[in-house]
Amino acid sequence: VYMTQKFGAGIWHFATYVDRYNTEGYGEPRSVLDAIKLAGKVKDLSVVDINYPYFGGSFTNQEIKDELDNARKLKEEANSLLAQHERKIQNADEEAEKIVSQAKEIAANQEAQSKIKAEEYVKRAEQQAIEKIERAEKLAVAKINDHIVSNSIELSEKIISENIDENSSKKLIQQSIQQISKLK
Repeated sequence: VYMTQKFGAGIWHFATYVDRYNTEGYGEPRSVLDAIKLAGKVKDLSVVDINYPYFGGSFTNQEIKDELDNARKLKEEANSLLAQHERKIQNADEEAEKIVSQAKEIAANQEAQSKIKAEEYVKRAEQQAIEKIERAEKLAVAKINDHIVSNSIELSEKIISENIDENSSKKLIQQSIQQISKLK
C-alpha cells in the first residue's frame, strides 16, 4: 500500500528565536499570524502544531482559524499554480522531444537525398567517362584504319609499279572493267 508522506512542524519554528546566544532574537519579532503565513509558504508542510497561549500578541481563536484558512487557500493556489507550471514544463519537454525527433527525421531524409544525388552524379560521371573512352577508341580505330589504308595504297602502288608491265597492266584494266560491268 502506497502512503503519501506528510510533514509537520511546530509554529514556533517560524517565530523569532531567543536563546542564550542571542537574547534579542534572530530576526524581526513575528506574531503567531505572521508565523502561520510563513508556514503556509512551505511546499510540503501538511501539519502545523499551534500552542496556546499565542505568541506575538493577543489573538482570538477565530483570528487564528481565519489565518489558517487563508494559509490553506494560498497553499492550494500555490499547488495549483505549481501543477500548471509542471504541466507547462511537461508540455515544453514533449514539444522539445517532438522538435528534436522531427529535426532528426529531416536530417535523415536530407542525408538520404544527398546520398541519392551523389550516386546519380557518380553514375553520370561514369557514363560520360565511358562515352569519352568509346569516342577515343573509335577515333583511334579510324586513325589506324586510315594509316593502314594509306600504307596499303603506298605498298600496292610500289608492288604494282615494280611487278607489272604494260601487257599485265592492260589485262588488269580489262578485268576491272568487266567486274564493274557485272556490278551494274
